[in-house]
Amino acid sequence: LGRATLVGQMLNIVLPFRLGEVARVYTATGHSSVGVARLTASLAIEKALDLAIFGVTAAVLVTSALLPRSSLAEGRWLILPATTAVALAVMLLVVRWGLLPRIAAWVTARGGRVGAWLAHVVTDVSNGLDAWRSAGHAGLVLAWTIVIFVLAAAGNQLMLQAFDLHLPISAGFAILVVLQAGSVPPSLPGRLGIYNYLTVLTLGLYGVGRTEAATYSIALYIVPYVPKVVLGALVAADPSWRPSMSWTPNA
Repeated sequence: LGRATLVGQMLNIVLPFRLGEVARVYTATGHSSVGVARLTASLAIEKALDLAIFGVTAAVLVTSALLPRSSLAEGRWLILPATTAVALAVMLLVVRWGLLPRIAAWVTARGGRVGAWLAHVVTDVSNGLDAWRSAGHAGLVLAWTIVIFVLAAAGNQLMLQAFDLHLPISAGFAILVVLQAGSVPPSLPGRLGIYNYLTVLTLGLYGVGRTEAATYSIALYIVPYVPKVVLGALVAADPSWRPSMSWTPNA
């Protein structure tokens, strides 16, 4: 899973449209007996939680006037996190009410090879959503999501300290939120240019000059991106680790 994540992050950086997530599922499936549907469902929960916490943080920054609404496309940024919150609620209800196992049993009862395959896929999706099976498990997943998000913002803040920019803690979160919002539309490979522009724009809100902010943006670009690209490329280039071309159908 660690190697699959590195390959996925590397491809997300160098390719548009988040194609790294497809590669992540493919490589993880090629090295395990877990089916594609289950891995995809688990990945959907991960991305939904990421978007949800991004939306909450953005709302706090905007409502507290720490980040202008105009820097996030005049409020349209809220549509995706709000939709995500609804999707998470639906997934929670589907799991807690046991709807997918009932659907799988109903399809299986109809018989036939197609019915058996469809029931298997539904069961796989149900297993992939098991983060919501208990309050304890769901709370643990949510806690780790928050920890990872805070660590990402802390990295921005520590970089500010390294450049002797003594800005409030909100600056690290603001940079993270604006960069996430700016990465939604397709851009040049590696988000080259847009990443630096958004960083300079955000730091300008805190009174940082363009030259100093541009230098910071270059360092902030290199520190998280270069290790992911290098490590992901090393993993992908290792012939002993490359997954087979056939996707595992069984759970």
